[in-house]
Amino acid sequence: MRLLSWNIQSTKGCDNVFDNGRIIKDIQDFGDLDVICLQEVARYMVPYNNDDQKSLIEEGFSGYHSTWAAGFSRPLANGKNQEFGNLTLVKQGTLLDKRIHQLPNPCVSPAIQIPRSVAETVIRYKSTSITLLNTHLAYHSELESTQQIDYLTQLRDQVLSHKLSTTTLSSSDNDAYHSAQKGQHVLLCGDLNIALNSPKYLTMTNDMAWLDCANVAIKDANHLVRQPTCGIFDTSLWPEGAHVRDYFLCSSGLDDKIKNMEVNTSTMASDHQPICLTLED
Repeated sequence: MRLLSWNIQSTKGCDNVFDNGRIIKDIQDFGDLDVICLQEVARYMVPYNNDDQKSLIEEGFSGYHSTWAAGFSRPLANGKNQEFGNLTLVKQGTLLDKRIHQLPNPCVSPAIQIPRSVAETVIRYKSTSITLLNTHLAYHSELESTQQIDYLTQLRDQVLSHKLSTTTLSSSDNDAYHSAQKGQHVLLCGDLNIALNSPKYLTMTNDMAWLDCANVAIKDANHLVRQPTCGIFDTSLWPEGAHVRDYFLCSSGLDDKIKNMEVNTSTMASDHQPICLTLED
């Protein structure tokens, strides 16, 4: 199974050109993908090219089920809606369930904020299943980011608790009480806006027991080194230069299925780089 994650910056490249086609081509260049997770996807927002990036990207990947998690939806006079959020595309035949979550949005004035969301999909993997959480966390507020990380960790623990339950429910497969699909493993991906080895990163990977898939892949392949996922080309936005802030993190038990992790460090189609995780067949 191959999964891609990419903050596409509303298709704005480091040349200041908005180009959906370039984004689609860079994704296709990874070859056959089972799941595509994108962040910062915009719909009808004037500062971000005023186009429907969700629909244009879906057209480029017609063999996939789409899960759209908008952080907000503002009605326009023309009947359309301004939206901004995360898009998950899952190859047809592997999607088991999907849900949308809104992340904590505490008042942190005067810091600027974007309402944040999570696209949750449950995906068939071998003889088991994975709950995949595609998200983009707060950048301008430590409080907001911390609450969002807490929420995601609680969501992971909630999902995993269901696999320990022996409760059976007498209900029809078609009614609202029928048990929703829950993954046997949890995988979190996206632009977490957390620097590698920062205190917040260490809290997640130590205290909260999230496993960093890239570290696992590098450990298993001694010749690999950690590649940056942001700041390679746009040093005005990212004066610290090339660094890591995009991740695949997983729950215990999925780490031994990690086969490879790769980053396209050459594309300038966004200020972030696409990352691709491969799990064993």
